Amino acid sequence: MEFQGRISKMPEPKTGTKSDGSTWVRQDYIFEYHESEDQRYPDHLLFSAMNERINEYALHEGDEIKLGFAPAVREYNGNYYCEIRVFRLVKVNSAPVQEQPTRAAAMAAEKAKEAVLQEQPKADTDDLPF
Repeated sequence: MEFQGRISKMPEPKTGTKSDGSTWVRQDYIFEYHESEDQRYPDHLLFSAMNERINEYALHEGDEIKLGFAPAVREYNGNYYCEIRVFRLVKVNSAPVQEQPTRAAAMAAEKAKEAVLQEQPKADTDDLPF
């Protein structure tokens, strides 16, 4: 199956530790798409990316993507779990990313403000009668 839609939400990533001591990271994505012509009622789908796939996909909220996936069921300890296996993900267009100022840039801006304040002459404003 293949649908075009957008990333509507990205919950916080989940992390854990494997039995061998290595760590894993999982990022969930809420994919919003319209299966029918009625645009008022979008459908939603949850899919996940693990470890290096998170950086490979580089998705942000609002990104328009074309998602190819297949539903799959797996068994673990007698319980069955349904998951979405993504086999194709293509960005159609991206939402504008707001750049976060780096720590160095923020410190430089603060120092510049302090320098401007120090350069201003101090006027004699002591006009109190007592």
